[in-house]
Amino acid sequence: MYINDFRISDSDFATYLVILGYKIKTIEVKQDKKHNNKLKAFMYFEGEKEKLVNLHNDYINDRKVEISLKEFSINRQKVNKLIKKKLNNYQKVI
Repeated sequence: MYINDFRISDSDFATYLVILGYKIKTIEVKQDKKHNNKLKAFMYFEGEKEKLVNLHNDYINDRKVEISLKEFSINRQKVNKLIKKKLNNYQKVI
């Protein structure tokens, strides 16, 4: 089993990982040069690379999963708060 950092900027997928029990290890903020230097947040998760890649492929390819909508909503709010806090802290520095 190979454990590594998995980086994702999609907050919906990040929320799904949180529901599955993965913890956000850190959030990195960068300026997105492709989109007029808008700020972009990347969430890092630690886990088995192959499993995380498979989960992401299932997500991208719209494979059906069952989750509680209420649980998704609650966790999405938490993820958004973490991202917003990180973005605010980044903007104070620049």
